Amino acid sequence: MNNTNLNMNGKTANFEVRRPESKTGRNFTTEIEAKPLPSCISVSLDGLSFMVENCLPEPAPDQGRVYVNDRVEVDYLKKGTPLFLHTYQVYLDGEPAAYLHTHSRNNKVIKENTAKLEIQNHVLYSTQVMNVVNAVMTGTCSTSIKNVSTLHIAIDGANHIHGFLNRYWRQSKRRLMPNLRTLGDAGSGSRIKMKGKANIDFKRFNKKTGDVNNIRVGSSRKAVVIYNKTSELERSHKQYIRDAWERAGVDTSGTVWRTELRMSSQAVKEIKDLDLSKLNDPYYLLSIFQTSCKNFFEFVRIENDENVSRAKVIDLFQFTILRVPLLQKIPRAIVKGAYKAQMAIHNAVMNIYRGYIEGKESINAALLHISDNIHLYNLARWYELKKPQWEAEYLPNLNKIPC
Repeated sequence: MNNTNLNMNGKTANFEVRRPESKTGRNFTTEIEAKPLPSCISVSLDGLSFMVENCLPEPAPDQGRVYVNDRVEVDYLKKGTPLFLHTYQVYLDGEPAAYLHTHSRNNKVIKENTAKLEIQNHVLYSTQVMNVVNAVMTGTCSTSIKNVSTLHIAIDGANHIHGFLNRYWRQSKRRLMPNLRTLGDAGSGSRIKMKGKANIDFKRFNKKTGDVNNIRVGSSRKAVVIYNKTSELERSHKQYIRDAWERAGVDTSGTVWRTELRMSSQAVKEIKDLDLSKLNDPYYLLSIFQTSCKNFFEFVRIENDENVSRAKVIDLFQFTILRVPLLQKIPRAIVKGAYKAQMAIHNAVMNIYRGYIEGKESINAALLHISDNIHLYNLARWYELKKPQWEAEYLPNLNKIPC
């Protein structure tokens, strides 16, 4: 029996592997020096930010550190970002916990009164994430989160991923265009192909080892990045990451490679009913990881001219053995149409409130239109947040909308 240990924020989950060697190992590890798959990996939340409603006024040019309440302080850093005019360091109980970026430079890009709350990296490894988020939001911004702006999930210690991708890159003897998914051994009827349409970018060729050190799959919307985390820590000295490796039992005697999923707000919105309260659970993070990688960062072994869609997926991360469940996803086309659906709902509600839509049949039709858009685009949470604002603006003295 083997145990695979998953660690995140000091919380370690042990999963029993019932086979002495996974199918993944039998499929390809013999081709990369026959190294066994790792018995321990560390799964961590490595990046998290939110778009929130700003409650801070314009700062004075010489404003310094200010107490918001007995736990939270903000320190104006006298600088901003390309999208925001002002940046604050947020302290929780005297310790740095987050950055708050406020006051949009362009209201057409970032709406007025919208701010970005960026949780600092060390916090993600040390405590219950959402407890910190809720605490630092108190007094600095509204308690409601507009959306998740960025979400990064890191798997450390799965070094075979780096070896596998380098092997994949070398399938063609000519290697004229190594980023293409269809490259294979010349004269061979068997090769590895990648599912999906994501581009692969191989960077930083290592002359000593003959391997590519940095690999990126995808785009700014969603990407999987593989890189040498041990080398990076030698420069950044993030001891809390090494502590997480030690708790998880990761072998640090050699190089530890990181496979990191980086999701923008668009990619996050595709996860249906994302549960923020579970972001401290490594098993839930693996579910997000697997769901986001499906048909995006997946590889199959092709025999002769077998169709990619029918070929069996290589279980790179042993998700099947660990019994990691897939989460529900919202179709991307629906995600793209969500903004127009929000505008349609807003207009329908406004027209009902103002009395522009009259008659029982017309009102019921408008309510049905609102309900259909809410369910189709998964906008129930957004609607419940907006409805009180619309009631206050359009309907101060009339009955509330019945839906």
